[in-house]
Amino acid sequence: MRRFPLEVKMFVIEKRRENHEWSQIKQGIREKFSMEPPTVRAMQRWDKELDRAALSKALKERAKKEAEAAREQTVTTLAQDLLPTLWKAVDAGDELEYPGWSWFFRLVETSLGTDKFQKFMARYLKEREGQQEIAPAQVESAPEPQANE
Repeated sequence: MRRFPLEVKMFVIEKRRENHEWSQIKQGIREKFSMEPPTVRAMQRWDKELDRAALSKALKERAKKEAEAAREQTVTTLAQDLLPTLWKAVDAGDELEYPGWSWFFRLVETSLGTDKFQKFMARYLKEREGQQEIAPAQVESAPEPQANE
């Protein structure tokens, strides 16, 4: 039996909740995922057996596996890209915060693509309009040990 990605299963369940016909769902899978859809019988089983709790569990398991795989790549990227950027700022006598955030935004933009990145940033900023300013989170430090006299 062929295994389908979790996204396909979620798509099927979502479309059924929206009262789409099976033929419409199959066509949607062809268009969105560029793959041959599962049988109606398989999709009916997903619709019956999978609920939010099961999907949440599957998503958590997948995220955990992907996070482990990304861990090594992240460390390499930090060492190869971010640290030289920060050292360059230090050597130039510049502040570190902007180059760090600039590097982060470039990383996100590279992942999403410029068009999607700009849309998300514009949407976020529009949602923030008129809302209370968010202060940076305060990091609580451990109390300083007192010297014994």
